[in-house]
Parts: sequence; structure tokens; C-alpha cells
Amino acid sequence: MNAADDVLDMGQILAAFGEVDDDVREMLGLFVETTAPLLDALDADVAIRDRAAVEDRAHSAKGAARSAGAKAMAAACEAVEIASRAGDWVEIETKLAAVRPAFDAASKAIARL
Repeated sequence: MNAADDVLDMGQILAAFGEVDDDVREMLGLFVETTAPLLDALDADVAIRDRAAVEDRAHSAKGAARSAGAKAMAAACEAVEIASRAGDWVEIETKLAAVRPAFDAASKAIARL
């Protein structure tokens, strides 16, 4: 396992696709393009204290991250989702702080593929 495996689960990606070719790069690029606005919306939902929307968006971002093999980001989103179920705004904001850096790391790792 190398440092990239902490960000992207290359085993998962290779098991699903066999190799990282242009189609896989395109699919992962689409993950980056579509997830960035989702995270912006998640930030906005937290700012207005919309608990249900935070839970839904964190869940959606978690699913997208898992599909892309971005396991650190998926874990961070799951932590936000769990905190939102409890309605714990301090915990939500604390856990949310890890989401964007995990997304940025995944985006950089994807760009290097």
C-alpha cells in the first residue's frame, strides 16, 4: 500500500475496471466535477442549519466518494452524516472540516492517474 492508497482505493478501482484507462479517468473526472458543487451545497446547508439537507447531502457525497474509491472522503462524509442524524451542530462542523481536504486530496490523486 502506498500513500495514494490512503486517498484512493486503487484495488477497488482496478477490481471494478481492470485498468486505469481514459474512460476510467473520465469517470473519475466526472466525480470531481459533480462533487465540488455538492460540497458547496453541503457547506451552505450547514451554514443555515438545515439538518435534513446536511444528512442527505453528506449521504450523497459519501456514495459518490465510495463509487470513486475515495475512501478517506467517504469516511469523512459518513462522519458528517452520523453527526447530522444526532443534530449535533458542533460535531457536524468538526467533522465537516475534514471533508474538503479529503476531497482535494482525492482530486489531486485522480489528476495524477
